[in-house]
Amino acid sequence: NQVIPAGQYVAVPQNPVIVELEWSPTAPFEYYAVSFHVFAQDNVGVTRIEIYFVRDGDAVGAPLHVCESTATCDFNHTNGFPCGNFKYFAIAYDPAGNQVSSFQQTVQVLQEIK
Repeated sequence: NQVIPAGQYVAVPQNPVIVELEWSPTAPFEYYAVSFHVFAQDNVGVTRIEIYFVRDGDAVGAPLHVCESTATCDFNHTNGFPCGNFKYFAIAYDPAGNQVSSFQQTVQVLQEIK
């Protein structure tokens, strides 16, 4: 048993929470860069955020981008995407190894982004 001195407390790790999951432009096409923004919170800190952007029908592979040791992850993707529908989501981790996956948002790329 651990004795905690009076007036002190121990933070019990909980699952992180993804508070913001945004992208712009909302319907990207042609020469646009696509910007992604994720903000997560956790009572013991956020150690990693993974951003996924997966074309419908494709298996989920490696993350599109990873941010380490931060609760905010911003990323501008300029390498292009093919035309179609994509699932956008993020996974956040805390120092205790807890993780949470955001809900998936659908992004429609109207024309191939070059």
